[in-house]
Amino acid sequence: MPESTIDPVLAAAHVVTALQAIVAAMPRPSLYAAIYYPWLRVFDPRTRDTVLAPHTAYYTGRAA
Repeated sequence: MPESTIDPVLAAAHVVTALQAIVAAMPRPSLYAAIYYPWLRVFDPRTRDTVLAPHTAYYTGRAA
């Protein structure tokens, strides 16, 4: 089977088209947005396991 290659320019064009469709479907423009990255792996004492949480949740909990 031949190895398939992806044209990065074409792939980027598809991403831009998809994002434009998402923005066009939004009910109204928003001036407020946030991206929570990177997430932190923190210990959850209830489950005794680690979970992923946005850094804002971690720092808010530490301040409380």
